Amino acid sequence: MKRALLLLIPLWLLMCILTFSCAGPNQPDDNIYVTNVMVTKWYNIHEGAISITHDYGPVNSDQSQAVLIEVLDRGLTIDYEFLSAPQHIWNSKATFINEFCIPNNVQFFGHGHLHNDHDALSYDEVVTSFSLCKGVMESLGLKVVAAAYPFGRGHEEETRLGLAAAGFLSGRRHHPGDRTDPYILANEESVPEDWFALPTLVMQDINFNNLETAVNDTEELIPFLDETLAKNAWLITTYHAIGHTDSTYGFYTMDNFISDLEEIKARDFWVASMNDVTLYIYERNLAVISDSILIGPNGVEEIQIRVEDDLDDTLFSQPLTIELDVPEEWVGANIEIISDTTETRQVHPNHTKLYFNTIPNGEITRLVKVDVANKDITNNL
Repeated sequence: MKRALLLLIPLWLLMCILTFSCAGPNQPDDNIYVTNVMVTKWYNIHEGAISITHDYGPVNSDQSQAVLIEVLDRGLTIDYEFLSAPQHIWNSKATFINEFCIPNNVQFFGHGHLHNDHDALSYDEVVTSFSLCKGVMESLGLKVVAAAYPFGRGHEEETRLGLAAAGFLSGRRHHPGDRTDPYILANEESVPEDWFALPTLVMQDINFNNLETAVNDTEELIPFLDETLAKNAWLITTYHAIGHTDSTYGFYTMDNFISDLEEIKARDFWVASMNDVTLYIYERNLAVISDSILIGPNGVEEIQIRVEDDLDDTLFSQPLTIELDVPEEWVGANIEIISDTTETRQVHPNHTKLYFNTIPNGEITRLVKVDVANKDITNNL
């Protein structure tokens, strides 16, 4: 069988197959195209990432649905808290979650079993609380990745260790003082200092309790949005009771929230769930890229890329954005991307760069010049 496959490859092509590894620097050669492949810091080469989170339980209430409409109409997304007790309440919301939230990419973050101060609990009690929460979330078909501590706690190391032991991958705190430095993975940072102590901006109307250390309106938010992009960072915003104007805890007016959304949408943000951003960072940091180049009479005809991270694909299935320096003869050409994990599509390299998204599960992505895309070329990775 191997001999039969080899016969399908023209002799000139077989002699020109060059395989490189991206584990270390490639040595350039005047006559040979050398690949330079990397995972971009943020999905779809956005300048920064932002997660909009709503610490508000009744996701199917009229108030929440008004919030969701404003978010989804702008092509954005928002996360809701998930407290697992009492479970019968969530069971009553199962239809709304399955028919509306999941199809519209409205995701949830774990918030424990009861809304109590988890810093006052023992390590075992924290593990139990978040394990119960995780179990109910899984029973409803929800993605279980990120969590947030009730009352914004998580100041105690045992609390953070308990969250990790329960099977979550990241934890968000909220404290008004975080507005001094809410930027996650600023500049060249690639891993958070503490995955289970992620900072956030507390979004809270000044008329709630005159808390000036919270972000009180859109005007105050804008500098943080711009600085996040300048630092190529990830920002998490935390709202309570959007649309309320009474004594509801931490309320934030709908007018300011809509204005926030407009300012976010106007900027180069990857607006994504805390779950998806967390997965992207884990996968990106563990990704191993290998490639193979097929050269014909007219130069490079095909580049094959494999990306793998040795993580469980059941959970770690967030696509990564791959950046590739293309050969000179590909600039301006039609390039077909052929992959089992993405739709086949054609792209035009932007100057000397080509970008595509792929799940890091070890599948091969073929990048082929259109005039040779239909040739029967055996995968060589």
